[in-house]
Amino acid sequence: MTSPFDDLRLVLAQLPEGDTCAAKKICANDENIMVDNGDGLHGLKCWLGVWQGTESPSVEEAHICVLASCYAGYDNESVKTFIGDASRGRAPVNRLCVDRGVGLRVLELAPDIPYDINAPWGQADCMAAVAFGMEATAAGGHLLALSEMAPGNLVSALAIVVSLEAGDPVDVLKRYEEQVSVSDETMHKVLTELRDLFIGKVNVSKDPLEILRIYGGREVAASVGAIIAARSRRLPVIIDGWSALAAVVLLEAESPGATEHVQVASYVDALAEYVACGANKRALLGFPVQSGAGCGNAISVGLLKAACDL
Repeated sequence: MTSPFDDLRLVLAQLPEGDTCAAKKICANDENIMVDNGDGLHGLKCWLGVWQGTESPSVEEAHICVLASCYAGYDNESVKTFIGDASRGRAPVNRLCVDRGVGLRVLELAPDIPYDINAPWGQADCMAAVAFGMEATAAGGHLLALSEMAPGNLVSALAIVVSLEAGDPVDVLKRYEEQVSVSDETMHKVLTELRDLFIGKVNVSKDPLEILRIYGGREVAASVGAIIAARSRRLPVIIDGWSALAAVVLLEAESPGATEHVQVASYVDALAEYVACGANKRALLGFPVQSGAGCGNAISVGLLKAACDL
């Protein structure tokens, strides 16, 4: 009898490849394009062409999806405020979207029922969140951008990323601490919380999907679903935030190459840059935007539009 995770692995095994012929056509049309290293705007145009399957890629129909959730021990008022502001067009990302002709959608993942990372869910519930995240691609278009508004998600996202690395998680954390500024009290508090979470746990599975079940919150699981659904549609994706980054690291651990259609819009902080580089992802923007959920994505769409205009 198959499990929900077996079904997900079957989907991952059947993900389509990109259209490399499209990239060759783009290259033939512009001798300045360097497909091999993927650098610069030309490289981005090739990347879009590969996943859109066209020599004339576009991001005119780009959609940002913000996954809204919350964790036990954290106040969900900021999530409610964001949802309300976004629905009325008053969130910072709204202004950036209007200026760039980008669509915006907020998917609510029960922010009124904070997820407790110390009470792992079963495979069926985890897969329900993955399936819900697949709705992020419902609008279709040329590009999907993923972000999150989920107070407390740092612990969940980092627990996944750290657990996927070889070795004892407590030892891995020491390397992560070296990437964090001494003055970053918030991040050091999170790392301390992670150490307490890991201490005493023995023989924890290194299976990526099992790690998702143990440590992943709703918006992390939803990010996994959104990224998989986008790949199935050959829809390029840009991500902004820790939850989607954790989803990328997890999917690459489960099925190497599963996130070739994904680019990082911007790094949240130096530690996120360290993690992204470990997953062979470079940010489109070389600085943390830090202006609210989805803002890095919205700015990056402008960069991708410039690439398409070449």
